[in-house]
Amino acid sequence: MAWVEIWIGARTDSELAATVVAVDRRFTSETRAMFLELFPPEQGGDPLLFEIGRDFAFALMTGVALQRLVPRGQRPASDYVEALKRLLRFLIRESENARDSS
Repeated sequence: MAWVEIWIGARTDSELAATVVAVDRRFTSETRAMFLELFPPEQGGDPLLFEIGRDFAFALMTGVALQRLVPRGQRPASDYVEALKRLLRFLIRESENARDSS
C-alpha cells in the first residue's frame, strides 16, 4: 500500500503533491476512457452510470484496499469485486429495459 504513504506524504510536500496529482489525473483520464470503451453510453441509458461508473468502482476498490491496511480477518476482496460486477450487470439490464420500454 505504498500509494497510501505517497498520498499522505504529498499532503506536506508540494513538489510530491504536484507529481501525484499529475499522475492521478492521467490515470483517471485513461481509466475513464477504458470504462467508456467497455461500457459505451447508449441512447436512453442512464447518463449518471457513464459519468460516475468508473469513479464509483475505484472509490469502492480504494475503500476495500484501505480496509486491508491492517489485516484482521476481513471479508475477501473478491466478494466486493463480485458485488460490484453484479451491481453493474443489474444497472446495465435496468438501463436496457428502460430503453426497450420507451
